[in-house]
Amino acid sequence: MVDRPQSSRDPVQDVLAEIQEVIDAPHLPFPDGNPLWQTDVKRAGDDGATDARVAELEELIEYVQQDIAEIKTDLEILKRSDLHLALMVGLVVAIAVAALLAKVFHWL
Repeated sequence: MVDRPQSSRDPVQDVLAEIQEVIDAPHLPFPDGNPLWQTDVKRAGDDGATDARVAELEELIEYVQQDIAEIKTDLEILKRSDLHLALMVGLVVAIAVAALLAKVFHWL
C-alpha cells in the first residue's frame, strides 16, 4: 500500500497531485499479460479452426434469418386482425368517454 502525502491546504494542489499519481502509475490493460487479440492472432493460422468458426457463424445466421421471417409473418397477421380490432375498440371507448364528459359538463 502506498502512503499518501499529507494533504495541503490548497484543494487544487491536492487534485493535481492525485491526477499526477494516476498518470505516473503503471497501467497494465490485461492482468495476465496476454491480450485476447494476440491469442486470436495466434489461432488465425489454423485453417481448420477458421473453417469451423465460419460454418458455425453461417449456421447461426440461418437461424437468425428464420427467426426474422417468423417475426415478419407474425407481424403481418397482427396488422391484419388484432390491430384493426384494437383501434376500433379504442375509438369506441374514446367516443363514449367524450359523450360522457359532454353529458356531465352539460355541453350537450
